[in-house]
Formats: sequence, structure tokens, C-alpha cells
Amino acid sequence: MDFRNILFDVNRYDVEELYQAANLISSVFALDQRVSAGELMGRLWKLAGGLRNLSRDEFRQFAA
Repeated sequence: MDFRNILFDVNRYDVEELYQAANLISSVFALDQRVSAGELMGRLWKLAGGLRNLSRDEFRQFAA
């Protein structure tokens, strides 16, 4: 089989742009960046409002 890989360097994305995108993938990228525990909690709080707009299936995917 011939597999191709696509590398997404999530640390290169500006967190404010990820917040503005307000979708499932941008939320995951914002949380997957290398940050301190305190910054991670702040990001979770900031993303919480947008996560309410996810469909039930999207939220299950996010939670997993």
C-alpha cells in the first residue's frame, strides 16, 4: 500500500486565528499546542462557548 502523510504543525498556528475559526478542528489544534497547564485551562474556558455550538456527534469526537 502507498500511504501519504500530511504534517500539520499545530504549533505554527496563531491561537487567536484558531479561536476565530470556532470549529472542531481549530479547537483541537488550539488545545494540542505546546502550552503550560495553566494556559491549557485558559484555552479550555475560552473554547467552551464555541463547543456549545458543536453537534452532538462533533462533541463526542472532541471529548474522545
